[in-house]
Amino acid sequence: MKYLIVNDTGTLGNIDASSEILMFPQNRVLGLESINDTTTALLVQGNNDVDDEDTIVLTHADKSAAATHKVERNLIDDAVSAINSDSRLGFTVIFDALNNVKLPNQIFAGSTVTED
Repeated sequence: MKYLIVNDTGTLGNIDASSEILMFPQNRVLGLESINDTTTALLVQGNNDVDDEDTIVLTHADKSAAATHKVERNLIDDAVSAINSDSRLGFTVIFDALNNVKLPNQIFAGSTVTED
């Protein structure tokens, strides 16, 4: 089984209510949803309760601006590519603030994990 990892913690320290690290199987992804002009949500079936969902907010440039109108589509393509990747390591990092790893069209500021 392949896993996806997200980490919105930018410093080493305690993981608390304001920071989350989430690792989940690739087959738990429910979908991607446009929230507004600068954020897109990756919805994942909850690890603790299958009736709940975890929300991973991916921040991107403003899609309403003429110069960046395709940025959300490109971010979704990046996310789908990461989700479907066949990593030989057994995991793929969607974003990791501590190690400065992110999707090519993603912005770290505002990218978060919410575990329901």
